[in-house]
Amino acid sequence: MNLKRIITLGLLGITLGVGQSYGIDINIPGAFPSAPENAYQHYRIDPKVTRLMEQSIEKEIPAIRANNPNYDKSKLESDIYAIKELNNAIMYSRTVLILRDNGSDIKFTAPYESGIGIARLDNTKDVLRMGRIFSRIAQLGYEVRPQPKGNLWENTDIEYSKLNSDILRKEFEGRKGDIRPDGSKMLGSGTFSYKGIEKATWDVIKYDSDNIIGTLNFTLPTSPTRSYHIGYQMSGRLNHNVLKDNEQEIMNSTMAPLVNMILPSIKPASAILENTTPVRVENFTFQVFKNSKHTGRETLKNGGYKVNYSSGNIKEEIIVTPLSSIDNVKKQNVLFNYLNDFVYTESLSKGKPIQSATVWNDATPGVYLEVEGDKYTLFTMTVYDENYRYTYMVKKPHDIHISNYKIRDMIQYVDNKKNKANYNKIKLGLGVPPDVFGDTKTFYK
Repeated sequence: MNLKRIITLGLLGITLGVGQSYGIDINIPGAFPSAPENAYQHYRIDPKVTRLMEQSIEKEIPAIRANNPNYDKSKLESDIYAIKELNNAIMYSRTVLILRDNGSDIKFTAPYESGIGIARLDNTKDVLRMGRIFSRIAQLGYEVRPQPKGNLWENTDIEYSKLNSDILRKEFEGRKGDIRPDGSKMLGSGTFSYKGIEKATWDVIKYDSDNIIGTLNFTLPTSPTRSYHIGYQMSGRLNHNVLKDNEQEIMNSTMAPLVNMILPSIKPASAILENTTPVRVENFTFQVFKNSKHTGRETLKNGGYKVNYSSGNIKEEIIVTPLSSIDNVKKQNVLFNYLNDFVYTESLSKGKPIQSATVWNDATPGVYLEVEGDKYTLFTMTVYDENYRYTYMVKKPHDIHISNYKIRDMIQYVDNKKNKANYNKIKLGLGVPPDVFGDTKTFYK
């Protein structure tokens, strides 16, 4: 399969999807009050956006396979399905961040795929940690800073209740050096209220024509001494070629993913723990239902093993598999190999649409896949270390009336004993197949 060629067929679909609206009724540029507030829970993108890509695959794959006289034509339908699903995961999956290190306690979901990501622990007086996720059309960044208790805003002597857009603008204009380069300006800012968050502000800053960043800034009741700053920046080519450098349109489009998708998804990461029990497996700790019972451990033929739990008719399995001959930790192809195996394994994918996301537990990337079959919904979360791949599977029959989103929160929450070794290193998400990079040495200079 010429994966690079097939991937390019969908790039136009990404550009066309920039203007999609998900949102809430709030006084921030780019908000769409007519769209559902729970849009962040849907990892499958609107078929209108993916139609061009899928039509291209339906046309191209039969032509490519026809050039192979030994090709088994009975596999054509499953090949087309698999390549569509691979492209959906690569180009249109979601990004989930779960931050706990350095006093953080937050989970949120972003609307675009994770290409590459990097996280850093700072522990300075101004910044405790930061990170950045790159997708094909945008960058997502975050910072966690120390926050004084009480009513003061950030590290100022200004009470939050007295903040307004004029004060926010004056504070920005009073900055110097790298924080406010010459020629930069604030396009807009303000305070806002939203359930579950406190001391909230937003701003859009134009550093230059290629760097325009929108940011949500806030605290959470569960971690009042930490302030969270989630920034979003579209690529310069979209600002220039699609939005024609119109500052109001750029401001609306920059804030739209933040206010319509990310803001409603924000919650304390620890909220799930009151309903779960931790289970340690090698270097990783997973969460099972609080009432789950350990039902045994099985040795697998490949040298791995499986740990089984059950909560009534819901089955939970943690599968530990030795890395295969094609898995390469340095090239970071383990997660992509699992995605490929999942899509091509009919007993897992069921030939159904797959909801997919790259999940970052602090600096540790993982792959989340969800499929609604005829009898049950399958939830999977996969991570890896130097020797093994760990896949946590939950099978929930359709007649069990527990929220799929609660199961998703539980299965995505993973602790990695060696997580800190992943800081300050570029890590791959689903959005970039490892072979596309070719020379991964550039990651380790």
